[in-house]
Amino acid sequence: MLSNIFKLGGIKQNARELAEKFSRLYPAEVEQSMAKKISAKRLTRYIEEVVEGGVKYKSEHRLGWLGRAIFAHAFKWQLHDLGYSQRFVDTVTEALIVYMMRPTGKE
Repeated sequence: MLSNIFKLGGIKQNARELAEKFSRLYPAEVEQSMAKKISAKRLTRYIEEVVEGGVKYKSEHRLGWLGRAIFAHAFKWQLHDLGYSQRFVDTVTEALIVYMMRPTGKE
């Protein structure tokens, strides 16, 4: 039971780190700025990197539905805290959830 509590902290921490990594690739200031827009292709590549990181973590740590939900929730709030717009946060988090819910074949 106690080991599960520590595992939850690790899930949240990893999700926050993934959001921080995304913010280094695509800072919230760029998302908010009308003058500094990047191409859709580049933004898609950044989102795919985040999704791949989440799927990799899910597979390595064998996250069940609750672990994936905690991961997505922590990721979402970290993006929000970093200053991204609510619409953008919802879009990126939705992509993460969709891919994390897919079976990987190792489960």
